[in-house]
Amino acid sequence: MPCVPPSAEPTERYGQWERAGFVHNIDPAGSLRILLYPLSFVSLTLQDTEEVTSTFDHTLRTLTPKPRMYMLSLIRHLLSRPSDDSSRLNVHDDLVSFVSSYILRDTPLNTKMGETDDDESEDDFQERVEEAVRNMKTWDWSSTEEKYLAIAEHIVRDCRTITNLTSSE
Repeated sequence: MPCVPPSAEPTERYGQWERAGFVHNIDPAGSLRILLYPLSFVSLTLQDTEEVTSTFDHTLRTLTPKPRMYMLSLIRHLLSRPSDDSSRLNVHDDLVSFVSSYILRDTPLNTKMGETDDDESEDDFQERVEEAVRNMKTWDWSSTEEKYLAIAEHIVRDCRTITNLTSSE
């Protein structure tokens, strides 16, 4: 996957968030891309990562943030920026995706076949949320991070709250 400069359009929309990353096009048209950010940009260090198998090439190992640290960095970013800051857009989307795919273990909808809703009952979903919260509480949260655990739990229970997450939370 070639590394390419960010296009002018997203850079204007996402500001420093877009310019800080390395953009890799997955397809020749550039409609599918991966943004890689320096750890320091999202307030992480090498100690906050773990080695995993690449999702794009199973023969490669790559470093990825530990789940707790990744979630903390996204929450802290949102808390440190005013609600109208354009850098919140990518962080918001990344946090929603993380909660959906990693914490709640949602399966992707088959939108190519016109699927727009899942068949899960509200009771089953709430049971999955409770299990996800219990699992998240087993992460190694320090006593200084309890505030963030409460915010994370609130987000998992209702992702819509991410939009209004500011330092007044």
